[in-house]
Parts: sequence; structure tokens; C-alpha cells
Amino acid sequence: MPKPTFKRPGSSHAILPGSVFAPPEEPEPHEDEEEEGDE
Repeated sequence: MPKPTFKRPGSSHAILPGSVFAPPEEPEPHEDEEEEGDE
């Protein structure tokens, strides 16, 4: 069955319901900032 894709504001990838890497409680931009700071 097809997976529903939920696009979040400022997100370049689709978020799937129940995502462990990007939960609704954690904003997308915050994760991007972490990745940038890591590099």
C-alpha cells in the first residue's frame, strides 16, 4: 500500500508518520542546524 508523505515547512524530504529520525515534537530546521554544525 502507498505510504502517505507529509511535507513539513522547510523540509526537503517527506516525513512519514511515526518517524523516529524526525518526530513531530522535533522541528525539522533544528535537525538541519545540527547536521550543519557537525560538518
